[in-house]
Amino acid sequence: MTHTDKQKHFDKKPKIAIVGPLLGIHNGKAVSQGEFLGIKLEEEGYSVLYISRKIKKIARLIDTIKQLLFKKKQYDIIILQGMGWQHKYMELITYILSRILRKRLIYTMHGGSLHNEYKSSMIYKFLFNRIKTITVPSEYFFELFRKKGIKTEIIYNQITLNNYIFTERYQINPSLLWMRTFHIDYNPLMAIKVVQVLKDEFPNIKLYMGGANGKYFDFIKNYIENHQLENIVHLIGYLDVDKKNEYSKKCDFYLCTNTYDNTPVSMIEMMAMGLIIISTNVGGIPYMIKNNENGILVKNDDHLEMAEAIKKLLYDNETSKEISKNARKSIEKFDWEKSIKHKWLTILNN
Repeated sequence: MTHTDKQKHFDKKPKIAIVGPLLGIHNGKAVSQGEFLGIKLEEEGYSVLYISRKIKKIARLIDTIKQLLFKKKQYDIIILQGMGWQHKYMELITYILSRILRKRLIYTMHGGSLHNEYKSSMIYKFLFNRIKTITVPSEYFFELFRKKGIKTEIIYNQITLNNYIFTERYQINPSLLWMRTFHIDYNPLMAIKVVQVLKDEFPNIKLYMGGANGKYFDFIKNYIENHQLENIVHLIGYLDVDKKNEYSKKCDFYLCTNTYDNTPVSMIEMMAMGLIIISTNVGGIPYMIKNNENGILVKNDDHLEMAEAIKKLLYDNETSKEISKNARKSIEKFDWEKSIKHKWLTILNN
């Protein structure tokens, strides 16, 4: 292909605007799936506009409207990151502007509660019955919306698999990692209660808790202090990829205590690094975890069952190692190069 041909090929590519809370450039904020997608599309030669980087919701809403209106010549397609109830007005306004400006809109679901939002919110009923292209990150959401008559396409949450170092587990230790925003929906207290159950039998047990300091952080910190668990439970702050790799070598188990979820990227990352997943059996997680094969599923908010599952694996090294290896194998479908890239390029160029 000549330089001229390459330039023509580049010029044919639609210009993209990714809309949503895109806050990964700020300290302590995770890189969202929207930002990850934008970076990867830029590597493929697409022009990408990021809307918006503003942290405060009102400022972000105003900035979104301004950029969509005043930069309308800089994009052909809007990829709207669907996050759920806190963002519904921004999502509605983005859809309306896409119609006024005659721009194609692709809605990508990320919020774990969006199926409930559809039941209770007229805004989401309005949106999902009108938007032509909707992607979902799991079979779980695909089935939920299929039953409601909403056509969707599965595109999994994506990671770059090579960024995550797989650690083979030889001797399984009672070293536990929990990572999510400190919010009541993610039930960090359950992880601490698990440690309280196990600490007498396993006096060397450690729990490392990482993530953004949400509304529940102060409660968790006080609970640790009030129960004199400071030498067992360690609050380690926000973890970037390097820190995740560091703690994956230090820990053997990953505890997912979420009360609901869809396809958590944090779990995909932990599986990539070979941690042994012990998770609540909620939402889309059973579509990711096959019990006793690539992880262990327990009942929601049942810290005793989770503690018992960890205890069994600590006394069964061979099963633990097999689960760890299977976890890594099972998440290759989430890798950008191996799976996700082709799906996105097909959608964008159709």
